[in-house]
Amino acid sequence: MKPVDKISKKEIYEKVFQIFMKYKKRYKNPPKSKQIACMWSITNPPDIIEDTPPFIDIEKAFDISIDEDECLELYEMAFEMIEKELEPFQNEVFRLMELDMVQEAKLYCMGVLKGIYKYEHESNSEFKNWAVDIPGECFHDLLEKWKKRSKMKSDIKEMNEFVMMECRNWIK
Repeated sequence: MKPVDKISKKEIYEKVFQIFMKYKKRYKNPPKSKQIACMWSITNPPDIIEDTPPFIDIEKAFDISIDEDECLELYEMAFEMIEKELEPFQNEVFRLMELDMVQEAKLYCMGVLKGIYKYEHESNSEFKNWAVDIPGECFHDLLEKWKKRSKMKSDIKEMNEFVMMECRNWIK
């Protein structure tokens, strides 16, 4: 077996995907998603994934040992990376609002939200399979921040209608 640092991302993904497919089949009505987190039950997920059969298989496949803190650290790194990428767009939304360009800010915000939504639902990026809930969190965070700063109920109503029409899978 090659050391983990000598294995390509594609090889890692393929090994983990095989483990994912093995465990995904165990659940009644498994999601059609290819998101790696779905190797655990989505109807009755474990509180801690450490020492679960999929987790043990991953550790064995790569001859590694991963603890809960390392998993959290990886997740937080992924979250920070995505936030950093989205920050200029979010800043522009609020800059436009500060300039009292509320229509432009609303339309720009809609575009950013739609971009996040499309990334989650249409992207083939392997990265998104490792950070399954981060795009949704960023989406809702931006939407809530925009709503708090928006002063017109009609704009909020229009934004809600936009989300219902264009991003309906993420309606809370």
